[in-house]
Amino acid sequence: MNLMDILTQQLNGGALSQISQQVGIDENAASTAISSIAPMLISALAKKSSQPEQAEILHQKIADEQDDVLDHVLGNRQNMIQQGLAQQTGLNADAVGGLMSALAPMLIHAISQQQKKQGLDAGGLSSFLNNQSGLIQAAAPAVMGMLFDMLDANDDGNIMDDIGRIAGKLFGGKS
Repeated sequence: MNLMDILTQQLNGGALSQISQQVGIDENAASTAISSIAPMLISALAKKSSQPEQAEILHQKIADEQDDVLDHVLGNRQNMIQQGLAQQTGLNADAVGGLMSALAPMLIHAISQQQKKQGLDAGGLSSFLNNQSGLIQAAAPAVMGMLFDMLDANDDGNIMDDIGRIAGKLFGGKS
């Protein structure tokens, strides 16, 4: 079973209603936004785990279901990603941040369960996450293309050049 299916089952079990009330938006808006946020989080985890030392750190954080995984994975890009997702979903950045914060523990728990069930080491976790990201990319290439752009498009470790490019696209400039 893939992570998106697991999250969908959890959300359909009443979690969506609870999350939407917590964030202060209706369920339809929450559901639509989550359909962009969850793939982005999975892809960000996959990208982070592609570096062996980061895969080791993530493996441990996920095994312990630590609550700082989102901060670890997104780092200082979190606000920029929230803004991009807010623009895409039509929600404000605070609502997107609330959804990300509510969804992250559910996602980490689902990954932790798969990690235990499949006996994944750090390399296995990286392969699993990259496989999940590939499934998402195949299912929604246009959405994921935009989200990947927000996660350091040129893999140079510096998002300032990427922020300029994204801002140019958002404000009608040349890319």
